[in-house]
Amino acid sequence: LALDLRSAEQGSVGRTGGLLTTAVRVRKSLAIGRIRYRIQEGSAPEQFAEEVVVTGYQRGHTGTWVANHPDWVSLVESVTPSGNLSATERDEAIRWAIGILNHAETQAVATQFAHDRAENLVAIYRRLRPSLGGAREIRVDPYAPDWLGGYVLVPGGVR
Repeated sequence: LALDLRSAEQGSVGRTGGLLTTAVRVRKSLAIGRIRYRIQEGSAPEQFAEEVVVTGYQRGHTGTWVANHPDWVSLVESVTPSGNLSATERDEAIRWAIGILNHAETQAVATQFAHDRAENLVAIYRRLRPSLGGAREIRVDPYAPDWLGGYVLVPGGVR
């Protein structure tokens, strides 16, 4: 199941979290997204594939949503909590992150990322096709990403 962004209006949202950490200097929102693809190779039956990506947003006037940047992946792998947020602070941070995920600009960036990935997959296939002995064309159609989880990293130490 994907993250239900509508439930943010009703309070607690599953698959979300917030933590205090010294690993960041400004608040960051990380989301785990899933991109699904419909693949058509020549006249063969359609196939479906999916991939999971780490995306993120950094708070600030120049903040932008970036999909699958290596910095986000390494941050997810290395971040450690340095303290606890109160329930109120955690809920506020999660509402902030959900607001970003729901924002039209974020959705547009995520959708564009899915289309770029699909084009990249087609290009890779075309480069490999001669060595694979295939002569068929391939078409990769992405679906808009859906969110599997959202997490907020709040700068700070022990509270």
